[in-house]
Amino acid sequence: PARGGTGQDRRIVYRAAPGEIVNIKGSERIDSWTRQQSGVWKVELPDSFFADYNPYALKLSGGWLNYGDWHHRGDIYLNGEAFYEKQTADQVDQAEQSWHCRVDGDVTTIRANFGDADPNTEVAEINVRESLFMPEITGLKYITVDGFHFMHAAANWAPPVLELQTGAVGPRMGKHWIIENCTITNARCVGIILGQAPGVDYADIEAYGDHIVRNNVIRRCGQAGIAGQKGATRSVISGNLIEDTNYRREFGGWETAAIKFHHSVDTLISGNLIRGVFHQKQGAFGIWMDFGNQGTRITRNIIHNTEAAAVFLEMNHGPILVDNNVLVGEATRSNSEATVFAHNLFVDCGYEYHPDVNRRSEYFEPHTTKTVGHKTGTAQDDRWHNNIFVRQGLDAVKTAPGYSSDHNVFLEGAGKSPFGD
Repeated sequence: PARGGTGQDRRIVYRAAPGEIVNIKGSERIDSWTRQQSGVWKVELPDSFFADYNPYALKLSGGWLNYGDWHHRGDIYLNGEAFYEKQTADQVDQAEQSWHCRVDGDVTTIRANFGDADPNTEVAEINVRESLFMPEITGLKYITVDGFHFMHAAANWAPPVLELQTGAVGPRMGKHWIIENCTITNARCVGIILGQAPGVDYADIEAYGDHIVRNNVIRRCGQAGIAGQKGATRSVISGNLIEDTNYRREFGGWETAAIKFHHSVDTLISGNLIRGVFHQKQGAFGIWMDFGNQGTRITRNIIHNTEAAAVFLEMNHGPILVDNNVLVGEATRSNSEATVFAHNLFVDCGYEYHPDVNRRSEYFEPHTTKTVGHKTGTAQDDRWHNNIFVRQGLDAVKTAPGYSSDHNVFLEGAGKSPFGD
């Protein structure tokens, strides 16, 4: 979009027509493959094909990308199914649904194993575009994006240290966006990015945020379904289905999660279904509030089948309210403080506290982004009330100042806390 609206009743709305299916792809169909041997095909593409962005000449890179950083930003698809990248051409010869790329001068060569399929008659596609709906201008306001199918973005890994975080869809630190009823599939890294961008006064909470991200289906993204530094402030993330994050386990690290935010204030995460977050080594959390988040509410979500904690509260100083969720699987993890857990159902999901005294994160004046000070990740003032624990409980939680726990139910061997109940 070149411009935004001027108010809630004067929005610029991008909407799929009623009853129509609108696909917005970051890929192009390729039907000029040449057969090399049984199942293996090759295509050579000039630089001009990619314009100013060639994802096969660019590898994934950035902070906390701890495995798989040899992968490129591109991807290959056959009839909508993403293949696996290999490091050598010989590996492609041995594995169906795989690909390898090489850039020599101004020619990009892609070699792929399509098995019994003919890529020239079936739908074979390759990524060519970084983002699918994201402004080139920082700070646009009052834009609605409604009802599109977004596929095949080739944006880079998006840690919070980047000046500009990109993904398939995002407001580029705008304000009052609504992203709803969309499907986002196979973003190489992040599906919806609420991340930072240059030219924003982050100390002014009125300058950005206040977004609504609701009723979207986000699946098979390599890094995160929804993520971003600062841009989720005063936003509502509700009613989304986020599934199969990093399902291929190709690359990842300490940014892999279904939802991950840094430095967000007064953010509501409500009524989402999160299932399937995977890893090789690190990451793979359901909802990950990482560093300097304040005034967070996590409510009415269902989270299961995450290979790390369903919820990870990292280096936050409260208040945080986690209520009325169903959390199944890996234990809630925290080195935050001033968190209330109320009316949740925890199944095989205890609580793990990992103090962090080597770092300090910000805390703010209430309902602002004006920094008051910095504190370590040390436990205090956490409370557990009216929860149901099944098989895993609170018996491993050590007492800390301000801890309280009561009116919880412990079933099937789950143990009560040593400081209440």
